[in-house]
Amino acid sequence: MTSDTPDDTNPTPPPIRSGEAPVVASDSDEQPLHTSQLGSGGLAQQTSETQPAVAVLKVCPHCGTEYETAARFCPADGTALRPKGSDSLIGSVLAERYHILKRIGEGGMGRVYLGEHVKMNRQCAIKVMSPALVNDAESASRFAREASSAARIIHPNVAAVFDYGESDGLVYLVMEYVDGEPLSRMLAREAPFAIERAIDLARQIADGLGAAHELGIVHRDLKPDNILVTRSRSGREIAKVVDFGIAKAMQEGAGEALTRTGLVIGTPEFMSPEQLLGDPIDARSDLYALGCILHLMLTAAPAFDAPTREQMIKRRLSENPPHAQELDPGIPDSIDRVIVKLLARTPNERYGSAAEVRDALSGVHARRLSSDGTVLPRKETPRSAATVTFGAATLDEVAAARAAARAAVLAAPSGSTKPRRRIWPWVLAVIAIVAIVGSTLMRKSRETQEQRYARAQRDSAHRADSVRRADSARADSVSKAVLVGGMVDSTRLAEQARKDSIAKIGSSLRDGVVAAIRSYTNAVQRGDLAAARAAFPQVPEEELARWQKALEKYDLKFRVEPPKQVVLSDRDLVADADVALVVTYVDRATKEVTSTNRLPRHATLTKQRQRWQLDVFKPR
Repeated sequence: MTSDTPDDTNPTPPPIRSGEAPVVASDSDEQPLHTSQLGSGGLAQQTSETQPAVAVLKVCPHCGTEYETAARFCPADGTALRPKGSDSLIGSVLAERYHILKRIGEGGMGRVYLGEHVKMNRQCAIKVMSPALVNDAESASRFAREASSAARIIHPNVAAVFDYGESDGLVYLVMEYVDGEPLSRMLAREAPFAIERAIDLARQIADGLGAAHELGIVHRDLKPDNILVTRSRSGREIAKVVDFGIAKAMQEGAGEALTRTGLVIGTPEFMSPEQLLGDPIDARSDLYALGCILHLMLTAAPAFDAPTREQMIKRRLSENPPHAQELDPGIPDSIDRVIVKLLARTPNERYGSAAEVRDALSGVHARRLSSDGTVLPRKETPRSAATVTFGAATLDEVAAARAAARAAVLAAPSGSTKPRRRIWPWVLAVIAIVAIVGSTLMRKSRETQEQRYARAQRDSAHRADSVRRADSARADSVSKAVLVGGMVDSTRLAEQARKDSIAKIGSSLRDGVVAAIRSYTNAVQRGDLAAARAAFPQVPEEELARWQKALEKYDLKFRVEPPKQVVLSDRDLVADADVALVVTYVDRATKEVTSTNRLPRHATLTKQRQRWQLDVFKPR
């Protein structure tokens, strides 16, 4: 890797601190980079807009003059400038490649420095992890694995990871430098945000999360502190999510280190119920945190606000999601519904992906107005200093929080004085009774269905035998009529008329069956669930839920392939037929057909006066 700066303009390398190995700026591509894991080539592959270098406080060791500049050399005598600061890392060269310029942040996981690659002359952010968290070969390997996964995320709304490694006992992570400020600081200063601004930032965060989730990477600690906001050249605010995978690397197998430091990764105010309870989590846990952030941006108040964390967690696990409109009636109904769905207690009730959240936030969302056209006033809420109020929890706090969470889930009804353990025999008894009753009902239903099919088969066999005997008798009659002049033609005409009548009756019966099925599918296609239930009273709620979910993204087109045969039973009041339901999915955004599915179904219908009504419509 060669230097980006010609030798005549870059006469001397960066200063070397005492006791450190010198850094040789060779033009050869063979110089090894001992501790790098990804290689600094990632710095040359940034997809975001190139930002100007940041000026830092530096001093000339020759003339003693101090400068706040991004330049590397003293303008007076050309001597290499040294960064000024009390931190022992400032001014040093980390891993023989990164010149530490200044400290720009500090948290429970470690310190963040502004650095500059000694050859590429490009600035970057360097996170040096706390030695208490990465203290052995196993934890370092775990950190490297998660950092390598995070480096695969290439998206404008994610701060890119370029390099990681270990040098002189320090584990470090090299990231894209974002010249902005944390969302938490902006919330403390400016919340609540305008609706358009909050939705724009939330969409960008959802886009960044979606890029990570597609690679199977879950953030686990999404909060305003981990979202940096910068500006593009056009002045638009750009949100960038940082620290993907770091929370998982620090949590797995880090119990002893956490005991020593008293720190637990995660912020309860933005953690999902399943994460608070220590249950397995997936991408939907990040979407819950996004809902908390969107609620905070729009109302300046945290979701499930309470005086203490324990009370907040109890509310989160026992109450329905809050409506942001209670604090700001001007929030559009569509956005209020998005927040409620993001904050659902169980993952299955939330959006399935970040892309669904982004689509739900698309379009124009104007503030609601009162009946007289005036702007609805917000409810006054104290601005939340997120960087202070939402700090990382200690071990004692998390232990108390999880105890409160378990208590909220397992607690007896209010006013009960019996010990909690006595509830379980009753719960088990109820479960056993429900299981027995359900098994009995299913068995009876299955027996009834089998009896109906057997009866239909017998009726069909008798009817077929009668038709065969009638056809045989008519054939004998026609044969005899050949001997009588003029009678053959009349008999044949009568036979043809009978066949036409039978065909017309069969066609009418098939049309009636298809019309009953179409009444149900047309109602589903319109999204009219009441009409769908009226056309098919026994429709499973799970089936309606699947159709409704599909209608959120697609326009559905149904086509019913008529049955080849309809079998009548129960004095012709019950009809059974095998049909095929052809469903075409049309993307609402692009108006293009995405797929067409052919669903074989068995339909059982009952005669209701002059029409047929669906009784069973199941896959076959």
